[in-house]
Parts: sequence; structure tokens; C-alpha cells
Amino acid sequence: MSDLKTLLIIDDEEDIGEILATLLEDDFQCECASTGALGLKMATEKSYDVIITDLEMPEVAGIDIITQVRESGLKVPIFVSTGHDQTHPKVKEALEAGAQAALLKPFMDPNTIVAEIKPYLD
Repeated sequence: MSDLKTLLIIDDEEDIGEILATLLEDDFQCECASTGALGLKMATEKSYDVIITDLEMPEVAGIDIITQVRESGLKVPIFVSTGHDQTHPKVKEALEAGAQAALLKPFMDPNTIVAEIKPYLD
């Protein structure tokens, strides 16, 4: 059994989710959801150590996932992946809803992502 922390990646662009999972596979046991609805279901039915959700997705967007996960009482750290910087209104809304931080796309350096996430883990 792996001692790696579990990470749920929610992104409607499957390639991006898979790339992120590949970048982080040395540090996390990754699972991917290719829709916001599936990601929300997975996030609330299974325990994860951290969640990364795309901010802008059709039907169930990242803000919806953050809001519903927080309303369910889960304290799991949630990060949004986005092409927008921290000053964008949607990023600000996500942070106000309970996201820890925004991870800027395109993802280049897994060490930067891990460094952003690690302070929020036990």
C-alpha cells in the first residue's frame, strides 16, 4: 500500500488532467475526473488529501465544486487550476469560497505545484 497522499484532479480537458497527474505521480496517488459533476461526486463520496479543480468547466464549474464541498463540511485543501492570475474576479471568488490558492496553467514545474500544496497537508 502506498504512503502517498491522495489527490483528486478535476478537469474537463482530459489531457490536462492526465498531464497534471503524470507531473505529480511521484508525490501523490492521483485520480482524475473529466467532468465537474463526476469530480464533485468523487470528492464527496471518497476521502482525498487534496483536490485540484479546473476553474472554468461547463455545467459544474470549479466554484460550484468548492462551494458544495465546503457546504458538505469537508476541510480538504482545494486548489483551482486556471489560466487567470490571482487578481481575476473568478479566482478571487474561488478563494473567497474556500479554495487555498490558484495554480497557474500551463503547468511546467511539478516542484512548484508540490511546494504550493504541501503546506496544507498534515
